[in-house]
Amino acid sequence: MAKVFDPDTGARVVIVSDDHCPPHVHAAHRAERWGVRIGFSFAPPNPWVMSIAPSPIAVRLRQLSRMLLEVTVAQADCRRLWWDTQKTTCLENK
Repeated sequence: MAKVFDPDTGARVVIVSDDHCPPHVHAAHRAERWGVRIGFSFAPPNPWVMSIAPSPIAVRLRQLSRMLLEVTVAQADCRRLWWDTQKTTCLENK
């Protein structure tokens, strides 16, 4: 597991070393008991929400928006860590 950053939301953002495509980070907030998977690409577009557990109402919209912004800002680090752990860009014709 590679830690990407700790966002202002209180969650911890990581890339899991034995994960699957598409590239994504896991954001987990232990105290509030929610998790969000945020996808990103080695080519545009900007990061997107893949899933929220246990339900979409578990995380506040302000927290979700902040995490998306922070993953956007840290996208170069996310891409580097994904490559370091997965050795793939998950793009066709790579």
